[in-house]
Amino acid sequence: MKSELRIKNFGPIKDLNIKIGKLLVLIGEQASGKSTIAKLLAIFNDYNFVITANFESFFRQYNIQNYFNSDTLIEFVCPYYYIEYRNKELIIHRLSIDSDTGVIGSSSSVYSSKRVENGQYNPDLYHKAKKLYEETKNIRQYYVLKEIKEAKNWGEEPPEFINRTSVYIPAERFLISMLSGHAIEFLGAPDIFFPKYVTKFGSLYNQAKASMEENMMKITPLKLIFYKRKDFDVIRINGKKIRLSESASGYQSLIPIAVVLNQFASEKHSKLITIEEPELNLYPKTQKRLIDYLIDNCYNTSYNKRSYITNRLIITTHSPYILTSINNLIYAGNIAQRKEIKVKEIIDKNLWISYKDVKAFHIENGYAENIWDNELNLIKAEEVDRASMDINKEFDQLFKLDD
Repeated sequence: MKSELRIKNFGPIKDLNIKIGKLLVLIGEQASGKSTIAKLLAIFNDYNFVITANFESFFRQYNIQNYFNSDTLIEFVCPYYYIEYRNKELIIHRLSIDSDTGVIGSSSSVYSSKRVENGQYNPDLYHKAKKLYEETKNIRQYYVLKEIKEAKNWGEEPPEFINRTSVYIPAERFLISMLSGHAIEFLGAPDIFFPKYVTKFGSLYNQAKASMEENMMKITPLKLIFYKRKDFDVIRINGKKIRLSESASGYQSLIPIAVVLNQFASEKHSKLITIEEPELNLYPKTQKRLIDYLIDNCYNTSYNKRSYITNRLIITTHSPYILTSINNLIYAGNIAQRKEIKVKEIIDKNLWISYKDVKAFHIENGYAENIWDNELNLIKAEEVDRASMDINKEFDQLFKLDD
C-alpha cells in the first residue's frame, strides 16, 4: 500500500516529505529523527487509531506526545484515508467506497479533534488519497472490492489489505530478554514511567511465546534454537544451551525479533512491521543473515501471492552492512529479470527484492534526502558507507605523511 508522509516542526524534524513503499529504509546519525518518522508511521498505519482517533493515548504510547509545536504540521495520505494535524487540530478522513463498483462517493467519514462542519475536508489531501486508491484498485480490483464488501465499508473489522495493526520492534528490545513475563506486565503499569511502546513489544513477545505450539523454535537462518520456559528462556547455540538473559547482547537483541515475527508476520492480513536498528550488537555476517530472515519472513511470504495482502517493512539503521545486504537483494531482483536461473544459484528467489517496492532516505538535521539511484535502481553506493569514506580519508592523509 503506497503512502506519503509530510512532517514540519515536530520533535527533531524540521521539514520533510517522503513517499513510502513496501520497504522503507531510513539511515542517519543518532537523534536525527529516524525513529520519529517510524513511530508516526506506526501510529497512522494502526487501524485502531484510524477508527478511534485516540490521539493522546497513541502519541503518549510512543513517547512523542511532547514533540508538538505551535506550528507543527503533519500529513499522512494512503489509498483509503488521510490524516492531517494542523493548527493544533487533528482530522482523520476516511474515504467512502462503494463496495459494488469501487467508486469513491461524495460523502466520507471525518473525525476532528474540534467541531467541524459535516463533510469538511482538505481537497489536496483528499485527491492525493483518491489517486493512490485508484492506482491500488487498478492493480488488484477484484480483491479490493471483495474485501471492502466483506468488511461492510469501514466496520470495526477492517479489510485484510488495510493494516490492522503495527508491529513496532524497538531498539530497547534487549531489555525484554532479561525480564520475565510478569516483570514486563509490571513495567506496563500506568504509575510507572517506562516507554509504553517497549512494554507493548514485551506483551507481543509474551503472546508469541504463549502461541508457540511446541516449547522450542528453530531459527535455521540464524543458526539458533529457542526454548521457552516457565521462568526463563533458553537458547542453544553451537550445541550448548544457555539462558537468554545470560547470553551475549547480540542474541538478546536478536531473539525477541525472531520470536515475535514467527507469530505475527505469518498472520494473513496486511500489517506494518518496523524494526529499529536491526544491527544492534551483531557481527556483520549475522547482520546479513538477519536481513535475509526479515525479507523472507516479512517481505516475501507465501500468502502475499494473494495480491491484495501485503506486509510492509520499515528499517531504521546506522549500519552500512544492513544497507549493503539490502542492496544485494535488490540487485538480485534486478539481474533476475535477465538471468533468473543463474541468480538463483547465488541468492534464493525468496530473498529477491523488487526495486519498485523500495524507498530509501538519509535523515539529517531534520530533513530527508532521497538516496535512491534511479539509473542503477539501487540505494546510492556513496550512502551505503559514508562513514567509512570519512575514515578512509583520514587514513589516506596519514599514509601520505608516512611517505
